[in-house]
Amino acid sequence: VVGLVGVFLGSLLGWGATGIVSKVYSSVMKIPFVRYGTYPEVFLYGFLMAMGFCAISGIVPARRSAKVQPTEALRGVVDPTRYGKVTWVERLLPRIGRLRVFWRLPLRNIFRNRRRTAFTVIGIMFAIILIMLNLGINDTVNANMDQAFDHLFTFDIAVLFLDPQTRVTQNKLEKIAGVTVVEPAIGAPCTVSNGDEDVNSILMGTLVDTVMRGFLDEKNQAVEISPGHCLMSRNYRDQLSIDVGDMVKVSAFNRSRSFMVSEFIMEPMGSFVYVPVEEARDLLGYGTRSSAFYIQLDEGYYQEVRDALYDMPEVLTLVDLGQIEKEINSYMALMYIVIAVMLVFGLIMAFSLVSNTSTINIMEREQEVATMLTLGVPQWKASLSLTLENVIMGLLGLVPGYIAARFVMVQAMRLYETDLFAFTPAISVWTFIITGVIVIVA
Repeated sequence: VVGLVGVFLGSLLGWGATGIVSKVYSSVMKIPFVRYGTYPEVFLYGFLMAMGFCAISGIVPARRSAKVQPTEALRGVVDPTRYGKVTWVERLLPRIGRLRVFWRLPLRNIFRNRRRTAFTVIGIMFAIILIMLNLGINDTVNANMDQAFDHLFTFDIAVLFLDPQTRVTQNKLEKIAGVTVVEPAIGAPCTVSNGDEDVNSILMGTLVDTVMRGFLDEKNQAVEISPGHCLMSRNYRDQLSIDVGDMVKVSAFNRSRSFMVSEFIMEPMGSFVYVPVEEARDLLGYGTRSSAFYIQLDEGYYQEVRDALYDMPEVLTLVDLGQIEKEINSYMALMYIVIAVMLVFGLIMAFSLVSNTSTINIMEREQEVATMLTLGVPQWKASLSLTLENVIMGLLGLVPGYIAARFVMVQAMRLYETDLFAFTPAISVWTFIITGVIVIVA
C-alpha cells in the first residue's frame, strides 16, 4: 500500500517536474520548438522499481518475525545466549569494559545486533551516495573546466587560415599592437588506424617546446610532445585497442605516416592527435607553412587585436578561448539547476533512510529504555545514549559511503563522455565535509 501511494504521488510530481525542467532546458539552450510528451514506459519502470523494493523490504523482516514463537513474543523474552555474550570489540579492546555505562551501552548495542547495525550502515552509505553524486558532478565539471582554461589551454586566441601561411604571416601577427607571443600550429582532419581499426580525428601539430598548450597524462603528470611520437586522447585507447608504445598510422590528404604512442592524455574538450609541428607539415605536404597560429596577448589590447585579426583577408576564423569559456559558463547554469533539484531529492531520500533506520532502532529498544529509566537514569541521559549510538553508526558508514559514492560517481561521469567531452572525476574536500556533516546531523 505504501508503495502504491508513493508510485501514484511520485508519478504526478515527476510528470509535473518534467515539464518545468524541460522548459528551463529549452530556454537556456535557446531551443525554439519543444514537443512535450508522456512516455508510459517511464512510469512502468518507476512502478516496477518502487514495488519491487517495497516487496523485498517487507518480505525479509516479515519472514523473520513469523518465525518467532508466539509465547516468547507475548512475554517479551530475550534470549540470553544471543544477547548475553561479550562482543568482539570488548574482547579486542578490554579497556572498553571500564568505560561508564553511558558510553559502554551504545558501543555494546552496535556490535551485539550486527544485522541491525549492518542495515543502518548500508542505509547511511546510500544516503551519502545520493548527496555526493550531485555535489561530486558539480566538483568534476568545475575542476575540469579550471584545468582546461588555466593549465591545458594557455593561449588567448587561435587564428585559423583558409590556406597554409608562410613565416611572413607570422611576422604580421607579431607586429600587431598587443600581441605578445605567436606560435605556429597545424590543424587538419585525419584518420588514425591500427590494423583493421580506424577512427576519424583531428591532427594537431604544435611546437615541441610550446608554451601555448599543456598536456597531462592519466596520472595527472605533465608530458611533452617528442619527435616520432604522438599524444592521443585517452578515448582512442579502447576505440583502437592500442596501448602506450604501439604504432599507429595517421592519414590525411592521401598521405600517411606512422607514429609511436607516447602517452594517452586527458582533455575535457575534444579528441585529438598531437605531433611535432614539423612532422605534421611533412605529413600534410605544407613545407614550412602553417595553417594556424596560437596567440597570447595583452588584456588591455583584447578588442584591438580581435579587430586587427578579422581585418586580415586570409583569416578563416578565430578560436577565442575567453568567449568559449563564457559560453560554457552560460550553459553551466542549466547544470546547476539540475544538480540543485537532484540534491534536494537526494537530501529528502537521505533523511528518510536515516530517520527510518533510527526510528526502528529506538522502537526495538523500548524495554531497555524503560529499564534504564526505572533504575533512575535521567530521561535526557537515556535519550542522549540512543542518539550517541546513532551517531556512532553514522560515523561507521562514512568511510564505506565515501568509497561507494566515489565509485558510483566515476560510473555516472562515463555516461557524459563523448568525442567532445571527457571528464576526469574530482571531488573536493568540502564535498566530503558537507556530506559528512549532513549525514551526522540527520
